[in-house]
Amino acid sequence: MFGYLRAYTPELKVREASLYKAVYCSLCRELGKSYGIAARMTLSYDFVLLAALLSPDCGVVYGKCRCPASLKKKSCCGIDCTAAAGASVILTYHKLGDDIRDERLTRRIAARLARILLRRGYKKARRQYAEFDKTVAECLARLTELETARSPVFDAYCDTFARITAASGRLGTRGAESPAISEALYCLGRYIYIADAADDYKEDEVRGRFNPIAACFGAFDENAKQRITDLLTLAAGSAGLQIEGLAETAYTPIIRNVVFWGVKQNIDRIT
Repeated sequence: MFGYLRAYTPELKVREASLYKAVYCSLCRELGKSYGIAARMTLSYDFVLLAALLSPDCGVVYGKCRCPASLKKKSCCGIDCTAAAGASVILTYHKLGDDIRDERLTRRIAARLARILLRRGYKKARRQYAEFDKTVAECLARLTELETARSPVFDAYCDTFARITAASGRLGTRGAESPAISEALYCLGRYIYIADAADDYKEDEVRGRFNPIAACFGAFDENAKQRITDLLTLAAGSAGLQIEGLAETAYTPIIRNVVFWGVKQNIDRIT
C-alpha cells in the first residue's frame, strides 16, 4: 500500500531472497483464503515485514501454491500470516475511504469500486481485529482533523499515523508478548509517514493538495530536506534498536535487511 518497507535484494543471500518471496506468496494466499479474491489487491511488501515480525520461531516449511496472477506454482512457506492479512485488509479499506474524500474524480471512482469489492472481507477482518479497526478509524479521523486545521506541528501528524502501525504490532501471540515489536513499528510508522509526505511533495504542490511538509516547513528547500533527512534517519535508527532487541527467528535476516538496508535506500532516494 505504501511501499516504503521493502528489502534491498542485492544484500539478501540466495536463501533469504527465496524465503522473502515465499513469505510474500504466503501472505497473498492467506488474503485470498481468509478474506476473498478482492483482498489480494491489498498485498504489499510492507505487510510482508509485519508477517515476519509477528511470526513465532517455528522453523520454515516450504510448499507450493498456485499464483492467481501467473497461474504458475510458486514457493510458499508455513509462516502464520493471519494477523498481517487482517491488518492489510482493514488499513486498506479505511485508506480507500480517505481516497474517496480526497482524490480527484477518476481516483475516487476507482477507490469506491475497490472498497465495494473489499467490503465483505473487511467486515470479517473487523470482527476478528475490532480493536485494531477502531484504532485505524480514530487515527485516520484525527489526521483528517489535523490536515483540515493545517496544524503546524509536524510531530502531531507523524505520531498519529505511527499509532496505527504500533497497534498492528500488538496483533497475534508474538506481538502481544513482545512490546519491542510494537515500538519498532511505531518508529517505522513515523518513517513511512515522513517518507510518503516527502515523496508526494512535488505532486501535491502541482495539484494543490495538502502536504504536511508544506504546512509545517513551507517550501521543501535544502533546510527542510535536511530536517526531513534527520527525522527519517532518527525514526529508522530507533526502529533498528528495537529490532536488535528481539529474539531471533528464521525471518530475522529479512527483517534486518528491510530495516537497515531497504530503509536506507529509500531515504537516499527521497532526500
